[in-house]
Order: sequence, then structure tokens, then C-alpha cells
Amino acid sequence: MDPGETQDPLLVPMRTTASQAVPFISTIIIVVLIARYLLRRHFNQLRLPPGPKGWPIIGNLLDLGRNPHLSLTEMAKKYGNVFHIRFSTDLCYVLNDYDSIKKAFSNDAFSGRIRGTIVDLFTKNYGLIMSDGELWKEHRRFALSTLRDLGMGKSWLQERILEEVELMLRTLEDQKSQPYDPEHLVTNSVSNIICAAVFGKRFNHDDQDFATLLRLLKQSLKRFGQASPIVLFPSLRFFPYFYQEYRRMKVEDKIFFDNMEKMIVEARKPLDIVHEEFTTDYVNAFEKEKHKQKESGKLDSTFDMRQLKTSVGNMFVAGTETSSNTLLMGLLHMVENPDILAKVQGEIDSVGGKGEMVRMEHRVRLPYVDACLLELMRIAAVAPLGVFHRTMENTTLNGYDLPKNTLVISNLYAVHHDPQLWKNPKKFDPTRFIDNAGNFVKSPYVIPFSLGKRACLGENLAQMEMFLFFTNLLHKFDLVVPQGTTVSSENVHVAVTVSPNPYKLIFRPRF
Repeated sequence: MDPGETQDPLLVPMRTTASQAVPFISTIIIVVLIARYLLRRHFNQLRLPPGPKGWPIIGNLLDLGRNPHLSLTEMAKKYGNVFHIRFSTDLCYVLNDYDSIKKAFSNDAFSGRIRGTIVDLFTKNYGLIMSDGELWKEHRRFALSTLRDLGMGKSWLQERILEEVELMLRTLEDQKSQPYDPEHLVTNSVSNIICAAVFGKRFNHDDQDFATLLRLLKQSLKRFGQASPIVLFPSLRFFPYFYQEYRRMKVEDKIFFDNMEKMIVEARKPLDIVHEEFTTDYVNAFEKEKHKQKESGKLDSTFDMRQLKTSVGNMFVAGTETSSNTLLMGLLHMVENPDILAKVQGEIDSVGGKGEMVRMEHRVRLPYVDACLLELMRIAAVAPLGVFHRTMENTTLNGYDLPKNTLVISNLYAVHHDPQLWKNPKKFDPTRFIDNAGNFVKSPYVIPFSLGKRACLGENLAQMEMFLFFTNLLHKFDLVVPQGTTVSSENVHVAVTVSPNPYKLIFRPRF
């Protein structure tokens, strides 16, 4: 360390003795209990939905278990589709039905994001996912406009996706019908699509910066999904045991965003090119808007590097994890349902000859494939609880009061498995979305991208990715379970998202 340089006190190993810790812990407990008493008096004056009793200090955290979406779905059977729980002293509403979620998320009062967690220490209201208020509104408008201009769902992006699909098919063919775990290949291939839209380029699968981002992405989602106490109670980072976990999270966060900033700098083009009418990627569209605001004399512009790298990081995470997990789950459901797989392949064969690539233009002639993909998104529900919302002001829902800063969880899994909406909801059945004339009929009750203004920005891109990867992979290969092994779509790991545990399949060329 240079002379005179100060070090972040949080990065200095802590030597908290038991005698120092006990008064501090006691003070925290007393403060929390007083706050709990005062809040209970306040809550008693509100019209609250029913809900389970919680423990002192931690509330209902332990009731969530290892599979929170399943636990909350079970609670709804006892307390109704709208009930409340508590995280420490924070009031939280859980919405388990389509109508309540749609009604809530159509209201701007529900557009906030969760506050007071460890995530706040890293995001600080930047980016597209965890920000809210005026910053979020400005950058969501910009992102929607930019992604539309970049051609989300249009021809040039299709060509980028098909390039990546061809490389994936070639890699699978190189396996020579030997058992192969597709997780790494699928994740890298899908991630390269969002990289093309954000950075204007793809990365080789062995690129070190690219590999580091994907590794840290997996680690962070796993850690945040484990409901570690430090996630909900960031003050615990001041204690030695939790400090080590916090320090590890902080180091990984810095590496992730340092790499992200490096990629952004490499993607930047000279100003004369940035100012051209058509911009080919999100990074340079952002730079163009930044210079536009600077030239106009705007002094409080939010178009800075912190916002850019956090937004790009959000896109990288959202554009990689959910689509790759859905595709990996799709392979398992096809293996488990060989009759459905055969029907999908037969329909694909009817529009694409041997060696030909399936394209978006073929989609209107593939109603069963569309139905299969929608059923996959319904049953897999890879983002089962979406992203938590927060009320920005005092409001009401279904006759209940929600004070400002109430947390709101949308249980998308419960909607996708609601027996009132779906016959045999645990059965994989694409015919749910096929009418008597054999046409594909989309259902409004399949909401993997959530609803309202905070719905996923990349829905169109994800839909195109899923269609092109899924159809071309099944057009090219039969899926075979290696002899002596078993696979199951129920063998999953639950974190922020649901992902299948590692498995191997034989990808046998069909022709």
C-alpha cells in the first residue's frame, strides 16, 4: 500500500472478541424487538391478509426452506392466494394467482425494488433490474428504445443466433455420439447472443474474461439463492463469520464488474462512428446518448460508466441464466416424453430438409413446436419468484393495505401450476395450447417474463433464442440417455433460478 493511502475498513480482517460482540449483539436484539413491538401496533391498525406467525428477529425466513416457491405455494393452500409473511420486521405480501399479480404490477405504486439487503451495497440503485424511481424510468425507456432499434426479433439478430447455433451443433457432432454434458456449451452459446447485442461481438468459449464472467455469474446466483442470513441482514458483515462471506462476495463483485468494464472499453468505437445514425450495439448506443446529453448541457446526466456497466451486467445475467436453463430443462422433458419428441421432430422435418437450418420464417408452420416451447416455459418456471417488488407509496390490493416499502413477491410458479388454470399441471402436455383445428393458441396465464412495466426487457430475444436453438438441435439430433444412467427434470437445483443438476446425454445425428 502506498504511503498515505487509506484502506477500506471493511477489508481489514476483524478481530472482534466475544466481550466486544456480546454488547453489540444484545443492542441489535433489543432494537429489533422494540421495532417489532412498534410495528405490530402499527400493523394491527391495517387491513392485512392472513399469514403464518413468524419468529422474533428473523420473521418467516426459516419457513421458506430450500425451495421457497414450493413452500409459498403450500402456504397459499392454507392462507389464500394473497397472504403476508415477514422478513425480520419487513412486511411482505405473497401473490399466488394471475389476477392479483396482474392487478398489482399494472400499478406504478408496485414498481419499486427491494431495499435493505446485501444487494444494495453492491448495486446502489444502479442498473436496470434493481433500480427504481426516476433513474429506472429513464433507463428502461432508453433500453426499450435501443433494443427495438437494434432489431430484437429481426433479421440481423437471427443471423447472429444461427451462427451460434451452427457452432453448437458442430460441437455436439464432434462428440461422436459419446455421453456429453451440454450445460457449459448451452450456457456459453446462449450468453454469446446477449453479448452480440450488448458488445457487438461474440466471444470464443475459451476466452478467459468471458469464462470468468460466466463462472462468477453462477457463483453469485447460487449464493444469493441460498437465503444466507447476510443477504437479508447485511449488518452481519461486521461479524467475523459473516465478514468472510461478505468479503468473498465483494471481491467477486469487483472482479465481475472490472471484467465488464474492460469489455465495454474494448467495445467502444471512435466518436465519429458512435454519432452515425445507426448503432450496432447497446454499449455504443449508450455512449451516443451520453455525448448527446453532454452536448445539450445536461449537468445531472445518469449516463455514466457505473450505470452502463451495471445495466450491461444485468443484461448479461438475465440474458444468460434463464434462457440457458430453460433450454437445458427442455432437453430433459424431451427425453422423458419420447412421443412428444418424435412429434416435434416430425413437424420440424416437414419444413426443413436435411442439413437445412430452421429459421423464424418457418415458425408459422410449426404450431406444435410453439406449443411445446410454451409448455416448457410453463412447467419449468425457471424464475419461479421473479424479482421482488416494493411499494413506492401507501396503496391497497384486493381490499388489503400495503404501507410504503412493503415487499411484494409474485409466485409465478404457483400460477404456472394452478390446478384452476391447468388440468394435471405437473404433466408436460403441449396440447394445452393446440385448438381443435390444430392451431397454436397462446395463453395469457404463462408469464415466465412477469407482467407490467417491470416485465423482462429481453422477452422477444429470449423467445427467438429458444425457438432457433430448440428446433435446430432437435432437427439435427436424437436424444439418448446413456446406458446405465437416468435423468429427470425433477432433479434440479434451486437458487435465484431453477436449473437442472448436471446430466449427460448422447446427441446422435439423425442424418
